[in-house]
Amino acid sequence: MAGFGDLFGHNAVLEQLVLWNVLGQTVGTAIGPALSLVQQDVNHAHPVQVIDPATAADLAARGIITVARAEDEAARSGLNGGRFAELLNLHTVRLSPADLATAVLRSYLTLGEAEAQAHPQGVTPGMLAILADLAGDAPGPQQLAEALRRGIIPADGRGPASVSFAQGIAESRLHNKWTPIIAELSRVLLTPADAASAVVRNFLSHAQAEQLAAKQGVDAATLATMIHLSGDAPGPQQLAEALRRGLIPEAGTGPGSTSFTQGIAEGRLADKWAPVIRGLAQIWPTPVDALDAALKGQISDTEGRALYARLGGDLEFYSWLLASIGDSPTPLEASAMAARGIIKETGIGPGVLSYQQAVKESRYRNKWGPAYRALSEHIPPPSTIVTLLAHRQLPAAEAHRLLLENDMSEALAAAYVGEAEYTAISDYRGLTESAVISMYIAHVLTRDQAVQVLGVLHVSEQAAGLLLDYADLRYVVDSMNRSVQRIATLFTGRKIGQQAAADALSHLGISATAVDQIIQDWELQAAVNVKTLTETQIVDAFYYEIIPPAEAIADLGAIGYTPYDAWVLLSLKAKTPLPGKPPRIVAPPAGAVIPGVT
Repeated sequence: MAGFGDLFGHNAVLEQLVLWNVLGQTVGTAIGPALSLVQQDVNHAHPVQVIDPATAADLAARGIITVARAEDEAARSGLNGGRFAELLNLHTVRLSPADLATAVLRSYLTLGEAEAQAHPQGVTPGMLAILADLAGDAPGPQQLAEALRRGIIPADGRGPASVSFAQGIAESRLHNKWTPIIAELSRVLLTPADAASAVVRNFLSHAQAEQLAAKQGVDAATLATMIHLSGDAPGPQQLAEALRRGLIPEAGTGPGSTSFTQGIAEGRLADKWAPVIRGLAQIWPTPVDALDAALKGQISDTEGRALYARLGGDLEFYSWLLASIGDSPTPLEASAMAARGIIKETGIGPGVLSYQQAVKESRYRNKWGPAYRALSEHIPPPSTIVTLLAHRQLPAAEAHRLLLENDMSEALAAAYVGEAEYTAISDYRGLTESAVISMYIAHVLTRDQAVQVLGVLHVSEQAAGLLLDYADLRYVVDSMNRSVQRIATLFTGRKIGQQAAADALSHLGISATAVDQIIQDWELQAAVNVKTLTETQIVDAFYYEIIPPAEAIADLGAIGYTPYDAWVLLSLKAKTPLPGKPPRIVAPPAGAVIPGVT
């Protein structure tokens, strides 16, 4: 079969191969068999087979072989360098115009670089600019609505540079007619759950909540259920407490029930836990109470351990907790015990009885132990210190120190020491203030002498004058009292008459009114001052037959004897039982007054 080279010549055949190769990139595979036939015919004229130029250009464009090798292969096929360069340019892989626009939008390429790559593909700069605008997506409708609601973007605006809500809707491929609807959907509504909670908290009426819920597809019945679900019941502990106090019943179900069972259900606990919660509501003692009971001997140590563990305590800590609770004596009490030898002075440990351990078990810090021990040491009171110093049982310096430890000032301590010294001297002077006053009252000393002697006894002149004035007053008062008492004795003893007594009182300087009052009192005393017969006199009068037995019994009864006791006395005196023995009674009857006897 004759080839194309025989028909057209080698040059014509080569040019036709190049043309068919170029057309094969765009026209399709229909030309491919013809190109292969031509290539095979050309290769038949050459002893070495070569890669066809299109394949060589494709290999070079993909970096599989070098451009130089590809040019050499093309030259063997009869294709010059210029034609191969065009073929290589045609096979060079470029980004599509859409990808170039996206690369410009994302700053991967500059606009000039993208235009240079788009130009060989027949895309003008204007077309590339439009593609770049189309490559960028607007925020979603929901985000646009949120931005509009927050005031981040305006509502209206058109064009590629606009960032308005309307432009965003247009860029999201939604029709513009949906813009008002999307804007309305941007309004935030309370969720049905929040609306139900608002009804429970009285923030919304039931009707308002139904309107909000209906806009979100929730019907009235469902909303009613959500309202019941949104209200919380009291906690299980509070429910159990309310049941224990009788504030709520135990049984009852339904949205309107306020029973313990319904409260457990509304608290999302399974019903099977209701008895457990009810049991937990019972107040039990604490582990500390178990320790306290064991400490106070209310239960044994074994029972205390078991109860402590049952009430939630860890037995690891039982022993030292038991040793830590309970009150110890105060440091001062413990110090007194140590001083008496009841407890030891030192020693530490749970079973140790010592002053040192008592301080540790008290609420006071250990550092105060020595201070409390020193405080417990006995300090005599100021009066005892003065006495000891006066009797020379203490030196003056020691007495002064002890007085200062009684929390007094230096001046007061010095005064106490001076008083002790004065007392020591007074024990040997043989004279006291009372003795001087007595001598003055007895007129042994004159007033001036008494003042002088009192001054020696450390009594000031003013104080001495007051003492002597009081002594004068006391002397006059005592003298007046003695005189009046003597006159009263004489008058009531019927030694003097009324006139003599009145004259004597007037002589003492007593007013007439006072004299009359005093005489009236004395007359009353004289009237009741009557001598009465004694028991012995009455019995003797009976014995000597001065009065008969009946009269003697009556007289004895008048002074307090029962008739039976009086009969016994008279029988004893007569040495024989008298006739007419009266009955034996407990107490004598109240009788009439008998002159001379009562």
